[in-house]
Amino acid sequence: MVKVKNFENRLIVSCQDNEHWTIPMALVGGAAGVRLNGAENVAWCRNQYPMSVIIACHKMKQRDGSVSITPTSDTARRLHQAGANYVAFDARGPQDHVQAMLDALHSEGAQAVADVSSVEEGLAAWRCGADIVATTLAPFLCTEDIKALANTGIMVMAEGGIRTPWQARICLNAGAELVCVGSAITRPHVITRWFLDGIGDE
Repeated sequence: MVKVKNFENRLIVSCQDNEHWTIPMALVGGAAGVRLNGAENVAWCRNQYPMSVIIACHKMKQRDGSVSITPTSDTARRLHQAGANYVAFDARGPQDHVQAMLDALHSEGAQAVADVSSVEEGLAAWRCGADIVATTLAPFLCTEDIKALANTGIMVMAEGGIRTPWQARICLNAGAELVCVGSAITRPHVITRWFLDGIGDE
């Protein structure tokens, strides 16, 4: 498996819909890596593209309808064992849970991405040992939050609400080391709706 120290470039593509065609297209297009959901997709990608850089998570729907991201160390380990270089998890929880997740991942030789919704959560996750802090769970794209995290030396991956290359560049200019883009690259049906909404047609 690839031991990731430096990414080839700064674009990660989140392929969590129609993975068997979005993954190849993202990699052929030149993405530095892909973000995938579920051990099965990770294993498929690792088999088909052995040298690919994979950031993985495991989304689980809860009884209240909410979705949790890699909620347990067992799900995190399975992602790494399937071939993920990095495992992403929800780092908004109590500090002891975040620390336990990071310890479990690092003991397996995995690198960890802490998905957060605020600067405070990002700082806390970094102090616990996260390798990357991602803005995945922020309510909206905020370059000021990216700047605040990056200015403390944190390796930041901007994620969420990035729809254009211009927005991606703004995030990088704010201090993000990586940008992770999903729907704007991998979901033509969503992009179609954006255009329809933009021109006012139904």
